[in-house]
Amino acid sequence: MVLTETGWQQLESVKAEIKEQLKTRFNIAHSSLEFEHSDHAHQNAYLYGHE
Repeated sequence: MVLTETGWQQLESVKAEIKEQLKTRFNIAHSSLEFEHSDHAHQNAYLYGHE
């Protein structure tokens, strides 16, 4: 997931919300999430579903 500067400053709350949604909606109790700052996002990030 690519985060803007504002999102990066809220990384822990963003992560907690995503994990809660995974648990609630899909019954996924354990997940690993990776984040990239928009200034250093992977080249061609849109290929992976996040433009």
